[in-house]
Amino acid sequence: MIHFEKFDEEANAVLNAGVQNAEKMGSTYVGTEHLLYGILCCGQSVSAEILRRQCGSLKKLTDWMLDGETIGARTALSFDQFSPRARRLLQLAVMMGTRRTGAAVTSAQLIAAMLEDPDSAAMTYLQLCGVDCAALRKTLQNTVSVRAESTTEKRPHSPFWNKYGRDLTQAAQNGELAPVI
Repeated sequence: MIHFEKFDEEANAVLNAGVQNAEKMGSTYVGTEHLLYGILCCGQSVSAEILRRQCGSLKKLTDWMLDGETIGARTALSFDQFSPRARRLLQLAVMMGTRRTGAAVTSAQLIAAMLEDPDSAAMTYLQLCGVDCAALRKTLQNTVSVRAESTTEKRPHSPFWNKYGRDLTQAAQNGELAPVI
């Protein structure tokens, strides 16, 4: 089992399920299609539920994925065997995660990153299933922003801070700060 440091527990489970799927199929690499399979296998995740609603039949997508692959001898894969597209997807997900919340990457951000590469094998499978990628992207953006809003803590206000301080986070959200270059 590989531990991905910048990913939350759910995203780690998704990535490891993808790696295990590639190993079970005898693949010599871990591609975006394997990561998509991992997302679909982790049925408890919010992102998998969103994807399942968009896909309709989970079995249909899984059958297409398995039909396009040749099953070989079981292999043992590591992070070194991730395809260049899969690595880019992970890098983009990390950038999305740190930019948006500064917290660990979620499986919703993995799907959002996946939707950014129209030529990946995962996107090909999604399009074959008739998934409306624009609608999926919009749903994920709404879900991630709602999730980020619900996890932000309210800062306690004290007479001292209210009198002498300024909430820069609130000022930035209100557009009161000039961009710094």
